[in-house]
Amino acid sequence: LFNCEGSNYIKDYYINYNIRGASAKFADKKSYKVNLVNSKGNKVKESLLGMREDNDWILNSIYFDNSLINYHIWDEMSDKYNHTLEYVELIIDGEYNGIYYLQEPVDDKTFKKNDNDVLISIKWWYHLTERTLFNDNITIAQRIDEFELDKKDVTKKKVEVLKEFVKDIETEEKSKIIEYDIDNIVNYELFINLIFGLDNIYINEKILLDYSDGKYIVSKTPWDLDRSLWND
Repeated sequence: LFNCEGSNYIKDYYINYNIRGASAKFADKKSYKVNLVNSKGNKVKESLLGMREDNDWILNSIYFDNSLINYHIWDEMSDKYNHTLEYVELIIDGEYNGIYYLQEPVDDKTFKKNDNDVLISIKWWYHLTERTLFNDNITIAQRIDEFELDKKDVTKKKVEVLKEFVKDIETEEKSKIIEYDIDNIVNYELFINLIFGLDNIYINEKILLDYSDGKYIVSKTPWDLDRSLWND
């Protein structure tokens, strides 16, 4: 790995990797999900270019972001979340593939959340799937409508909080335990409008319900900025 800022940082690893992204896989310049492993194929955690210690990494081709700075714009607008990434140049089998982001996944580690916090992914804003909000049999389900808990983070309590959140935004009955970080949400909407983030209007955002004194404070951040700046 060579940092684009000119450092002589070089390390060798075995890796498992695959092409990443539903739409990005059709782009001329591919993005990759990379796992660091040892010679036996077991995952190993390492800190790369000063970022957190992990075995799970993303090589983002930035194919749909010709500005190369969308993540940095959001980090300037957000006082809560930052995307940790470094510019690198990618060479595969001697072929130069251009500038990439090497970045950490946007996950629970990004948010430094505690055990009571709830992290939600949005699969799709439109309700195309069978509605499950008021199904009493759903006690440990990972997904309600198009809102999804991390598979590693599903508990009965968090499912109940997820149901409460979905009910709060979909019905006129206002929750007593759900509140909203208005500054964060306004900044998010301004940012998405600024970059014409088509995907981020409906999907590709993470919602954190930050537990504090019996309340869950809702805030959000983008996790994939493809299809922005009208580059589709």
